[in-house]
Amino acid sequence: VSEMMLHPRLPLPEGDRVVAIRAMNTITRVPEMRVMTSFLSWRQELETVEDLSAYEPFRAHVGSDERAEDPVRGSRITASAFRVARPPPLLGRTLLEEDERPGAPDVVVLGYDVWRSRLGSDPEVVGTTVLVDGTPRTVVGVMPKGFRFPFSDQVWVPLPVAAPSGGALEG
Repeated sequence: VSEMMLHPRLPLPEGDRVVAIRAMNTITRVPEMRVMTSFLSWRQELETVEDLSAYEPFRAHVGSDERAEDPVRGSRITASAFRVARPPPLLGRTLLEEDERPGAPDVVVLGYDVWRSRLGSDPEVVGTTVLVDGTPRTVVGVMPKGFRFPFSDQVWVPLPVAAPSGGALEG
């Protein structure tokens, strides 16, 4: 059973048009973790929805070297989430569907604060490599100041959609 939640206060242009779909046991009111196949099915079957995205939250150390930095909040997220949120990147691009495919290069979109504090606001950061929990990832974009979708996130990496995943889904 799914529950829909309206988020009229999302700090996004037209944030009142965003709806969250969360799988929840209606008896215990406990969220249920769904596999990616449920998301793929919803994406094909929901006809009145403009776009559907999924994410899985995480905390990660982000930096240009192996130094231990305080972890930041991030999301493994589908490229469609950036279409839902709508703000364009400050630098570079957001995630693309090609980034979600198994075997795709490891990429990352950085939040403004991470870009400023950990990478010195380098205007040439797009195309460079940063470590996200020790995994080298190519920076493809930087989001504008104040963008923290879906919940105070500051780093976004692709959520693979072609392979099953045990992560939580939001839309």
